[in-house]
Parts: sequence; structure tokens; C-alpha cells
Amino acid sequence: MGKYLHAIKSLPRAMRWALVGLVAILLYFAAVEPALDRLNKVAYSAEQDEANLRAFTAQGGAQQKAVQTLELGMSHFGQVEFLGDEATRPFQFNSAVDKILKDNEVLNAKSQTKNQALGQGALTAKMGPEFRVMRHVRDIEFDATPEAVAAVVAALERSPVVATVSRVHVRKIEGREGGERTVHATITAEAWISTKKG
Repeated sequence: MGKYLHAIKSLPRAMRWALVGLVAILLYFAAVEPALDRLNKVAYSAEQDEANLRAFTAQGGAQQKAVQTLELGMSHFGQVEFLGDEATRPFQFNSAVDKILKDNEVLNAKSQTKNQALGQGALTAKMGPEFRVMRHVRDIEFDATPEAVAAVVAALERSPVVATVSRVHVRKIEGREGGERTVHATITAEAWISTKKG
């Protein structure tokens, strides 16, 4: 170390100042400049977060209305699960429908299922281009009292794995005796499934 100091001291004064200036420039670009860049990035990120918070606060009325709509929907229809996967959701859905029919003493139900693609909309746009949403549709037909039909529809609407009850058709059965209150019901319930394209 001593020989370097001796070599520096033996340089002319102008060279020593040039060397000091060179070291200062190197230190600035090696340490100070990156620190300033990081500081600027943090400041920009903080400004963006502040702007987002201000925008969110300014929409207080709209946010409150959205929360109230969500709470009203949950009080009417119960908890709704997000899209299931194709390996498990059809089984969960069919088991839930079978249990609802059994709990309401519907013994003569006939049903058939089919899969269809869900049309374009907000949900499919949110899923991204690599996924598609399939509708697992179950058409159910049975004869029961109007009260039993209403109970089945209400239970389907409350089930978290049932995405929607898209059709309910009830008709009086012709040729029954006057005291008979049985009707024929056709109900379509759906589960929505996320599948990967390709």
C-alpha cells in the first residue's frame, strides 16, 4: 500500500487532481447513480399506489353499492364457488343435485347431462386466452307437488356448486283427479367448469 501512496505523491499536482476526479467519477457511477435509480423507482411506485388509493377512495359510493349488491345476492342465493375443474366439478355437481332431489323426496326424476361452451362475456374474458369455460348442463324432469318443485329450485339456487338454474318449466298434468295436486317440472341446472385449451 505504501508504494502506491509513494507513487501517487510523486506524481505532478495536476495528475493527482485528475486521479482524484477519476476516482470520484467511478464512485458516482458505481454507487451513487444506482442508488438514485432505485430511489426514483421507489418514489414512482409510491406515487402510483397513492393514485390508486385516491381513485379507490373517490369511488366510495360505487364500491359501497357493489358490496351491497354482493351481500344481497349472497343472502338470496348463498355462497357461490368459483369455477371448478373438469376432473372434480361434474361429480360434485351431480352428487349435489341427486342429494337435493332425495332430500325433497323426488323419486321418479329422469335427467340427462351435456357439456356446452359458455358464450363470450366478462367471465370468459377474465379467464384469458388459454382457458375456456364449459357449461355442464343437467336437464331434470319429475312429477311432484308445487311445493316440492319450489323447494328443489330453492335448494339448487342455494347450492355453491350450482352456477345457475337456467330454466324452470312447470305444467299441470292433464287427466288427474280433482284432488290431485301433482305437476310436471322440467328444471335445467348448470355447473361451470374451467378447461385448458388444446
